[in-house]
Amino acid sequence: MRIKKIVLVFLVLGVSLNGFAQTKNEKKEAKLAKAEEEYTALKSLVASESFYFEAENLSTAKGLRKNIQRNNYFLKVDAGNSEAYLPYVGVAQSASFGSSSGIEFNAAMEDYEVTYNDKKRKAVIKMNVKGNSETLQVIITATGAFSTVSVISSRRSRISYDGKITALKKN
Repeated sequence: MRIKKIVLVFLVLGVSLNGFAQTKNEKKEAKLAKAEEEYTALKSLVASESFYFEAENLSTAKGLRKNIQRNNYFLKVDAGNSEAYLPYVGVAQSASFGSSSGIEFNAAMEDYEVTYNDKKRKAVIKMNVKGNSETLQVIITATGAFSTVSVISSRRSRISYDGKITALKKN
């Protein structure tokens, strides 16, 4: 009698737990739906031309990779204007005396261009900015919340930053 009760309990538990389990296809569909939702949010964020990139790592043209997460380095894009405060490590073709060695600007964007790759759920933003003594081409590659910013300078070697892109917080 006791064995029948134990078997009955396991049978009831097995049937009830099986009803709650997701199949592989359901999990895959849920993952795809979430990725599509994140991509749609990214597209609307990029289309607004109002976002904030927070740098976490930098990578130089020669392969140096450095964590810069604790220092509040950023790139901000808002209504045709861009502002950046990013560190620079690399080779400079000519020195600019009296200014910082980082990539810093607060200027109007020129040639703002966005291309989307729907298959890879990726947005690529290109823009040009004129700094105090150099012209910069900024290329932002965004997939969901993760992004890479590459800066090509007229006076320095290329540098890239990895980080997160978010909506700009309005004051």
